[in-house]
This record gives sequence, C-alpha cells and structure tokens, in this order.
Amino acid sequence: MSDSERISVVLPTQAKKDLEKLCNIEKRSISNLVYLLIQEAIDQAKASGKLKSTDG
Repeated sequence: MSDSERISVVLPTQAKKDLEKLCNIEKRSISNLVYLLIQEAIDQAKASGKLKSTDG
C-alpha cells in the first residue's frame, strides 16, 4: 500500500484487550485486522448505497 495514510484511534482498555485476543486468533497484526474491518465496512456501505463508489 504505497498510497497509505496513518490514523490513530483511542479505544477503551477492554476493547483493546479484546482486539489483541482476536488478532492472536486470526494470526494478524492489529493494523492489518483493523484495516480489513474498515474495508469491510466501506464495502458494505457501498453495496447498500450508503456510500457512493468512487476512486478518490
């Protein structure tokens, strides 16, 4: 991903612990799993018409 930007997220302590557990189960990094979850949400929003599909 050469066209990437960094973001930061503040999570409640328990949410971070649960995320770390899920990452261990899925054998993924936190960054990768969060990226996949966000991409899934974007894809669903586009499919439902909530978000217009664009390239930029």
